[in-house]
Amino acid sequence: MDHGTRQDHRQPGVGNPQAPDSVGGPPRYAPPPRRSRLTWLWVLLGVLAVGLVVWLIVSHSGPAGGAHGARGGRGGRGGRFGGLPTAVSTAQVAHGDVPIYMNQLGAVTPLATVKVNSQISGYLQQIAFTEGQMVTKGQFLAQIDPRPYQAALQQQEGALARDQAQLAEAQLDLKRYQTLLAQDSIARQTEESQAATVKQLEGTVKTDQANIAAAKLNLIYCHITSPVTGRVGLRQIDVGNYITPGLTNGLVVVTELTPIDVLFTLPEDNLPQIQGRIHAGAVLPVTAYDRSGATELAEGKLLTLDNQIDPTTGTVQAKARFDNGAGTLFPQQFVNVKILVDTLKNAVVAPTSSVLRGADGLFAYVVQGGTNAHTVAVRAIKTGPVDGDKTAILSGLQPGDVVVTDGSDRLRDGASVILPGDCVPSMPQAGGGAGRRGRHGGGSGAHGGAGARGACPGGQQPAGAPAKVGDNSTQQASTPDQGGENRGPGGKTQAMLAQLDLDADQQLKAQALFTTARGEVVTAAAQAGDDPTARRQAYRQAYDKAFDQLNTILRPDQKAKLVQIRAQMAQHQGGGGHGQGGGQ
Repeated sequence: MDHGTRQDHRQPGVGNPQAPDSVGGPPRYAPPPRRSRLTWLWVLLGVLAVGLVVWLIVSHSGPAGGAHGARGGRGGRGGRFGGLPTAVSTAQVAHGDVPIYMNQLGAVTPLATVKVNSQISGYLQQIAFTEGQMVTKGQFLAQIDPRPYQAALQQQEGALARDQAQLAEAQLDLKRYQTLLAQDSIARQTEESQAATVKQLEGTVKTDQANIAAAKLNLIYCHITSPVTGRVGLRQIDVGNYITPGLTNGLVVVTELTPIDVLFTLPEDNLPQIQGRIHAGAVLPVTAYDRSGATELAEGKLLTLDNQIDPTTGTVQAKARFDNGAGTLFPQQFVNVKILVDTLKNAVVAPTSSVLRGADGLFAYVVQGGTNAHTVAVRAIKTGPVDGDKTAILSGLQPGDVVVTDGSDRLRDGASVILPGDCVPSMPQAGGGAGRRGRHGGGSGAHGGAGARGACPGGQQPAGAPAKVGDNSTQQASTPDQGGENRGPGGKTQAMLAQLDLDADQQLKAQALFTTARGEVVTAAAQAGDDPTARRQAYRQAYDKAFDQLNTILRPDQKAKLVQIRAQMAQHQGGGGHGQGGGQ
């Protein structure tokens, strides 16, 4: 059979377009099998599209940065205002003292807890204390019916009188017998028997005297007093009950509260450091806080350490003593104990918020560059003790370095940043343009604030001040950094702080507070857009919050002075009108 014959016998319609459906029928056309090729083509196009989207996302978001942080956020890419650098808050690294603390959990333990019980049996006649009352040692608490013991005392006194009379008679007979024995008128045995009788009666008298003392002591026990100075608890029995020395709960419990101890444990690894300080004669201050660790309850000192380590926990018990004059510590209360072990003197100190952790370890963003052209560089650091918002820097930073404290989540190595007081391009406004010049010829803006700085050209505004609201704005928020008083970043605020005579630690904290406030103002102004009321409100809120936090680190005299300074400034601003700095 030839090839043509074999082709004619193929299955009709499959691989043979001209094959008939049946014998003698007309031929039917069958299209070539192209469905599988088209499916693969669509899959390939889909993969290419997904890859293109991923490439666009990665190229616009920048590298993750690992230990150097992530760019991310609207601030890192300029957001809606055309590529502005990221607004950050900063602080300056400086020298300072860093205390080294140890934090442990402890339990308040009174020096004495006494269960007052009766030493005799009888009916309870009187209770002379109020539940929860503070009592002193020897103070009357309760009275037991004394009449049975008074009668017993009288009986013993009668027995004593009888035995004393018999003793006196026996002593007289002994003297007569001794005289007769000397005259050889009686036998010696008679005299010796009388002498023994005298000694026997002397012993009986002493027994009677002891019985009288015991009866008097029982009368004293009828009058129950407090064995220690402290606070009485709840009454355990009522008047009229018959009580005995074996009463389970006693009458009441008296607990000594002043002074009072706190027991806690210390890791054995810290013992050499603490013992070294104790042997050097140092007194280690101890502060007790409530369960949350937010409220300070009392201040005391480390009293002693136990004489052995618990092998199951690897800790040793320690005891701290507190005066507790205010009664803030209560027996069996759980407290957080903070021990000042040592103080690192003249260390390099940076804000704790500037210390970041990445894949390669700890690092910080250090601000570099000149006026209005700042970038950040990643600096690997090593840290030492931490005291709240201060961290000791062992290496990587030097005093005078400016580090980023807020906004670091939007940064990467080499990123451009805006510092408070820097001039940045004006943001687009709904009314068109960046605003007109101040009313008194100061600069670009309705208030003339930028002209007072004298550093920002037209079309720009100082970072850390409210964004300009356009030609229709005629009001300015009453804040510490408005108008012509600004002569640099936070000029008026810096002038106020200079009058408060802050120490180095207070200056570092105050700088961080107001730097954060200025950064919040920039962010809030960008979010407010074209709403001048929202911008002014954000401005006031940021600085009110900063001043509230400033009050927490000031001494009482500094607080009073700050109130006086702000009152004077408010009075001055009230008479100066808007845009007062523009014409200066």
